[in-house]
Amino acid sequence: MDSKTGFYSSPAEKGKEFWINLQFPDYNVYEATSIVLKKIDHKCCREATMDGFIVSYYYRNEWHQYNDGAVVKTGQMPEDAVTKERIIELNPSIKASMIKLTNPRNERSTNDAQGRVEIIVKGPVEKSNDKPKVEGGQRAILDLESKTKQSSQWGSNWGGAQASSIESKTGFYNTPDENDKEFWIKTMFPDAKLYEVHQLVMKKITHSCCGLKTMNGYIITYFNGKEWIQYDTGKV
Repeated sequence: MDSKTGFYSSPAEKGKEFWINLQFPDYNVYEATSIVLKKIDHKCCREATMDGFIVSYYYRNEWHQYNDGAVVKTGQMPEDAVTKERIIELNPSIKASMIKLTNPRNERSTNDAQGRVEIIVKGPVEKSNDKPKVEGGQRAILDLESKTKQSSQWGSNWGGAQASSIESKTGFYNTPDENDKEFWIKTMFPDAKLYEVHQLVMKKITHSCCGLKTMNGYIITYFNGKEWIQYDTGKV
């Protein structure tokens, strides 16, 4: 709420559904009682409004939709000052380790989503380590704390296991001198133990440079404890 910038959707996502995800510390469960919304302090948006959110929450290893997915209205008005805090009561309150606010395009006044937001909570009310798991397994980097290496990285914040994970604010990014070259990233499981791998999960980075960029395919190579083998005979 005290940010000078707030959230703002990327140009590539103009006119599309927007969402923001809030994760509580260590995935502990808190009781959320209200949402607080303010406009950003910029001349572009002083009359822009965010009119409603669909509220989803993560509790006891499942995502749920608040009030059966009905839009929760914010009450924000064009004449609201940038200091005006709109308080949206959650009645009943929500027990959750994460809360996701989704803003459909028809629930804001302009093509761009913007604002400052806060969740008012009590707790933690449960210390459950309610961390989401991939169905049927664990995440190598986040759950098993596997290490990673990559062929190049833009800087210290753009590589390594924590930066490469799907919850990272940065992700991996190659150095400028490696543009147009082959890129690789390697994941090393704890203590060189063997694990059965059945899924790869991939997300874009959250930077304005790359909203429309895609990673279209990988050649997968794995070590079986004795030698390196190409998955599916090296097909992409």
